[in-house]
Amino acid sequence: MRTFSLLRCSGLATLLLLGTAIRPVAPDRSADIPFAAMAKEMLDAQGLGDADPYTFEIEEFFRRGFLIAPIGLFDVHMTVAAASNKADAASYQKMILTLLDVQSTWLEWLAPSGVDLSEPRADLDRLRKWAKGIRGGQIAKVAEAGGKDLFEGLGADEQDALAARRFAEFMSMATALGLERGDVREPIVLAPTREDFMRLVSFAGWARPELQGKLWQTEVKDWTVFYVEDYKVVALELAAAGRAKTDWKKGVSLNARVPNGMEQQVAQHAANSLVDSYFGASIPPSLAGGLAVNLVIDVFGECNTRVDGDLRERRTEAIEMFVPGGMSEGGVLPKNSAESRWRKEQGAKRFVGVLKSAQRKGASKAKRVKGKIQHFEIQNDDKDERMVVSGPYLGAAAAGGQGPPAEFQGDHAEFLRAYRTCFVHWLRTSTDGDEEAARQKFAAFLGALAAAESARDLEAVFDASFAGAKLSTAELGEDDLEGAFLRWLKKQ
Repeated sequence: MRTFSLLRCSGLATLLLLGTAIRPVAPDRSADIPFAAMAKEMLDAQGLGDADPYTFEIEEFFRRGFLIAPIGLFDVHMTVAAASNKADAASYQKMILTLLDVQSTWLEWLAPSGVDLSEPRADLDRLRKWAKGIRGGQIAKVAEAGGKDLFEGLGADEQDALAARRFAEFMSMATALGLERGDVREPIVLAPTREDFMRLVSFAGWARPELQGKLWQTEVKDWTVFYVEDYKVVALELAAAGRAKTDWKKGVSLNARVPNGMEQQVAQHAANSLVDSYFGASIPPSLAGGLAVNLVIDVFGECNTRVDGDLRERRTEAIEMFVPGGMSEGGVLPKNSAESRWRKEQGAKRFVGVLKSAQRKGASKAKRVKGKIQHFEIQNDDKDERMVVSGPYLGAAAAGGQGPPAEFQGDHAEFLRAYRTCFVHWLRTSTDGDEEAARQKFAAFLGALAAAESARDLEAVFDASFAGAKLSTAELGEDDLEGAFLRWLKKQ
């Protein structure tokens, strides 16, 4: 029997709830895009032209015409046809290094927990050395020869192959978090061009006919990521600005705007998958987003992406109690979010400056309101009106909080993204005023969070991990974490 989950398609981060196998009823809005023809071409190329979508196993498709490399938690896919291109093969190699960097940073976060990480770190270092030594031309030759497994195709020596298998097992089984689970993989499918991405959307719509009304529509021209079951398909190009409405092939490299934009984009999608894999339903989407954005900043010194920080990718249930008052669809951000005032430094300083400025202005405008640290100024879409929002913003203490009027919601979503990212960074580095002690508590907190069964346990996990300190209270007192964070922010 098929199981389905929450599928997230990001560009505008469209959210789709996948249900049981029901024929699509949405009107056809795909006249300009030959979805059915592209799906058939992909299936014919793999000798699957006679397959029945209602009995078809998606894993069979991704086993056939794809180059695959197990890189820790992730199985990195690219079609053999795309990987045969030397430039696209070079991007494949860069993404392998990026995924190793994300996982290396994750191990740094967990190191203070006392878990012995010497072997996985040694394996990761060996894999990084191996990955740095390969070139796009070598990868392209493996793909041209019809190779499926990158390590085998490149003739990796026994020790490199052993390191890859051992590191994949360590990351997949979540050993460092103390979880007892099987070998859970996170497949990431890289689509170098817009046409590659659209072909994969076409296949997904064929393989899951009940989704055609959602997938086979013109809006997918702007998407940058979607799931089909557990396979996360990530575009390495953005849809080109100013293209004709009927042009669904024209794209622009993610590196055109930022020199390492492609690496940052894939890193954030990978960080989202990592957090979702390890914490699942035990973590609210906004906290998951804060963790993922911080991982990217730790790797690159900034998070200059076209991905919002929230996670609702494959969940049938996602309890949001970490930053109430955000948009109900999980914090989907407006088109211009990447150019907002909140991202002027792209998180390089964890948004401290812009948050402190908004806090100062909020306190000034809330002179007659009790408390000075919990008020923040936000602005409307036209930037000609201001209003004050007031905390607490975290956990049960903020439950029932109302979001601002519609014209302020874009800036409010950006504020919440910055707020939770900064709070997570403070939690990891600055509680108790002792960075090393803070890192130890944070590593233990991640282990306790992974063991929790639901986001409803979040308050108890905070209480147990931070010496009895509550996550937040209505009074934002000296003894709760949010109150301490706000007082710290004011002093920066």
